[in-house]
Amino acid sequence: MTEVTPHPECPFTPKTFELLEKYKNSSSKDFYLTHEREFKEYLEQPLQKIYKYVAAQLEGEMIKKLNLKTNELPKTTKNGCEYNLYHRLSINPGDARLFINTVDTELRFGLFISQNSNDKPKFIKNTQNNRIKEIILQNTHILRDCNFHYSSNISLEKINFLADWLRLIARQNSKTKNIQVSMHLESTEVLICSIEELVFKIKQTLESVYILFLVATFDKPIREINNYLNVKSNLSKTYYERGLKSDGATKKARILIK
Repeated sequence: MTEVTPHPECPFTPKTFELLEKYKNSSSKDFYLTHEREFKEYLEQPLQKIYKYVAAQLEGEMIKKLNLKTNELPKTTKNGCEYNLYHRLSINPGDARLFINTVDTELRFGLFISQNSNDKPKFIKNTQNNRIKEIILQNTHILRDCNFHYSSNISLEKINFLADWLRLIARQNSKTKNIQVSMHLESTEVLICSIEELVFKIKQTLESVYILFLVATFDKPIREINNYLNVKSNLSKTYYERGLKSDGATKKARILIK
């Protein structure tokens, strides 16, 4: 790993990624147990702290729908250390989920739908519905640095990235297995971030893919999406009005100029 000077308020250290790399390459079945204290100190507890902050700041409607178990440490395996945020009614570990995952080279977070999940055909069927697809395109604003995963030689146009991706996923002969939209931060990027910066990036990303999560987890997602958008809109309006009152005419003038 390239040497960097970690941000003083970054919850991770170079030791975090070194441990994961050693675990990944270890042939010992007892590697985790031998280094359990280090895993808790350098990986699991820092990730739990990030997760708690993210969970506390998510939109209210998301908090109602997700199984946010903030008192539990994340699961650590050779594949990394992760939190999976399923729908509250989900009973299958293969179901669609939002995730936060630390591997030996990156911190990843976003939406994941397994190829073996019942949510994959549900997602494809829903995105073939023109009305649902239009709602997605009008209200889903994926962050610029997110990765859209797909198996195709076709290049996606930057202007119509989301629309093209949905079209490829929904094709009858699509070779795409797992469906995933996620942001990946290299270890060097992670280490130079404060915990506030990491929490903000994760929160933004999870909220940006949340409508896709609803499309995957509900047979008829329009009602759920509209409810989420209405609550979000009313919340934004409340903050806007409070801002006007608190900052008076100066605030109002700035808004009018924009």
